[in-house]
Amino acid sequence: MNTLVISGLLELITNLNSKREATQTRGTETEFTETIKEVVYEITDFLDNPKSNCRKLVDVGGFLDCRGCSATCDKNNRENESCNRCTEDGNKALCLDSEVAPNPRKCIVLSFGIGNDFSFDDQMMSKLMSTKSGVYKCAAFPHRFGCQVYSFDFSMTNWTHRSYGPNRHFLSLGLSHSNIKGINFTYEHEGENRAISTSMLTLNSILDVLDIRDREISYLKMDIENAEWKVLQQVLKTSPSVLDRVLQLSLEVHLEDLLKLEREPEDTMPKIQRIRHVLKGLQVRYAFCLVLF
Repeated sequence: MNTLVISGLLELITNLNSKREATQTRGTETEFTETIKEVVYEITDFLDNPKSNCRKLVDVGGFLDCRGCSATCDKNNRENESCNRCTEDGNKALCLDSEVAPNPRKCIVLSFGIGNDFSFDDQMMSKLMSTKSGVYKCAAFPHRFGCQVYSFDFSMTNWTHRSYGPNRHFLSLGLSHSNIKGINFTYEHEGENRAISTSMLTLNSILDVLDIRDREISYLKMDIENAEWKVLQQVLKTSPSVLDRVLQLSLEVHLEDLLKLEREPEDTMPKIQRIRHVLKGLQVRYAFCLVLF
């Protein structure tokens, strides 16, 4: 059983289900074509009905965004009523079932999209503290694995290619569906436009750069702002074996395009077809089991 973890979807799924019910009641007057309805139904049904039977799912990394709250809050203290308004961000789900759990000190993690938040990466790379009973034990983090963690984010211009300690490696590269070296890229940061020159590489090329093509990848995290679908489509089409050695795949997906189908069906439909193709491929080709987080 491989695990596919998808976060950031609950509110969006609710919106999509409301839209789906509306199309059912409008009958022949609906603006949706049968093809569009079929695709939307398939995607939302897939996301609405997780197939995973992960018995031990834990929360790794992340922080509370408590801007506007009157109290000082953290992940372990929400007793103050004000803390209930905090939103959690950056945390990822990790399945600890024996079939897919990271192998302590031998695991490899690829983390794409950092945004200056290393909390997930730090926890995965922290060294395991063993007890006589073999149980993980640590006051700050209950689970530590000592993984080799490779973090990627081309927008973090204050970080450079290098190893920051025995288990942490940072690369100022972007993950893409094609190899593009020396690309000039403009992005927004805290309300300001920034221009940088970077390289974008496919997952296959990055594995070659790291010389880990034949190694098992315990956890592959993608938080790359809607680029994950083209990346995974390229993997499925040209190098499907790349994902054969990935035990857990985490996507923070962005499906806002689904909500544009009524207004912009011709522009949006190819993007939606890509999403369906990727989700179906992950399930059928690799037997990834879905976990919503």
